[in-house]
Amino acid sequence: MPRMENVELKDFTTGTWNVRTLYKPGNLTTAILELERYRLDIIAIQEVRWTGEGSLKTGNWTVFHSGGDEHQGGVGFIVNDKILHRVKKFKAVNDRICHMELECRWFNVILINGYAPTEDKEDEIKDIFYENLENEYDRIPTNKVKILLGDFNAKIGQEVEYRPTIGKESLHRTSNDNGTRLVNFATTRNMIISSTTFPHKDIHKETWVSPSGQIKNQIDHVVVDRRFKRCVMDVRSMRGSSAMSDHFIVRAKIKLRLSVEWRKKNVFIKRFNIEDLKNQEINIQYKNKLKETLNLTENSNNVDNNVDNLWNEIENSIKTVATEVLGFEERRRGKKWFDEQCKKANNERDIARIKMLKDPSEENKRVLSARQRETKQLRMKLRMDLRQKQQL
Repeated sequence: MPRMENVELKDFTTGTWNVRTLYKPGNLTTAILELERYRLDIIAIQEVRWTGEGSLKTGNWTVFHSGGDEHQGGVGFIVNDKILHRVKKFKAVNDRICHMELECRWFNVILINGYAPTEDKEDEIKDIFYENLENEYDRIPTNKVKILLGDFNAKIGQEVEYRPTIGKESLHRTSNDNGTRLVNFATTRNMIISSTTFPHKDIHKETWVSPSGQIKNQIDHVVVDRRFKRCVMDVRSMRGSSAMSDHFIVRAKIKLRLSVEWRKKNVFIKRFNIEDLKNQEINIQYKNKLKETLNLTENSNNVDNNVDNLWNEIENSIKTVATEVLGFEERRRGKKWFDEQCKKANNERDIARIKMLKDPSEENKRVLSARQRETKQLRMKLRMDLRQKQQL
């Protein structure tokens, strides 16, 4: 058998998706099902609508997010465990920009996630976004290959003067203001807008469709370092993406040899089983044991008057007693309410959406609206039922 250390991973699949919101019950689970369905390894997401910054582990995926103080905007990445050990760094800049560094064999790759203001926003707001994007981009060392992904609300045209920064396969004929800004950014930094270079049917170039189904735009893009352009094998939108968002997943296939770490450590947070404190006998046992331990700590000659040392002794005493008396609770395994019934409802909703996209008749729109409403009501009912069972 070949040595595992010599195995070379030559490709990974990334992309971008404006999920509209993950601040809604069931949306994260639905999003992950879509990523598994299209076999993505890592994806940039926009409009997460989570506050602050951090990471969340769910199943075989980890969500890294960057948000503001309110449940608006927000960007992030969802990473599969298969390449999680190659994530060297994640930086949350603000609710519109973040980036992640992947450790590779010959060079590191920086994935930059951007969520630009919409076309109707004032120029000042757009200027601030691109100024922040330029500052972050210029801070990254030139020896690291960069890929820019996201929802830039940018219609890229087919203007000859913008080549070779753009390709000949854009959905639109002329660029809008956001499109021109993205082209200028890419040109000055020696990048190529790869999402305009691959020949596909128009339905596989569209990344956003209006609720009426009449307006279809290509506004989500993948922009790569020119040195890296031949490593991008394909970019296209996945028309069957979940109807939880009016954007389609844009998938990019990358041929790249990444370094392999076969010793991967997963750190799980152990939580004390505090539910046992509701038992009066265990509660009394815990109090007596803790009181005895703290008295020994107080009378110990090893403790000086230093506040930090004293606090460390108290903290260790509490943890020791909790471990002996309470133990740890079992590891939580996701949300139990999202079952096969939910998956079936999601599938029926997505089928209705695809049918509406093919034929945007009033009847198909009505059916889609009904399926979306039924899915939402089902989720609320299942969550309420589970909550009532837990309270019993």
